[in-house]
Amino acid sequence: MTAPFSVGDLLLSALVRRAVPHRASSHVEDAVLGRKKHTAEESVAKLRQVGVLGSQGRKVAEAIRSIEVTEATYFRWRSEYGGLKGDQVKRLKSLETEN
Repeated sequence: MTAPFSVGDLLLSALVRRAVPHRASSHVEDAVLGRKKHTAEESVAKLRQVGVLGSQGRKVAEAIRSIEVTEATYFRWRSEYGGLKGDQVKRLKSLETEN
């Protein structure tokens, strides 16, 4: 079985990532690093899940690990979507696309 990418692809990806740190990740990087693009609604749902787990007495770090995102991602989502609900997130995204 062959991998969908080669070692050369990985090396090229690493070089480009160093040269241009602000560019979007490639499909090769996503396959290797296991990245997933969450929708805004998924992010809000996971924030709520952490809130529920926290109210059940679990530590925040444990709750974040259970939703399978990094702490940095969790806190970025919390600052961006804080107290919003699913329909409010849709409205926010539609307003952002208008601008």
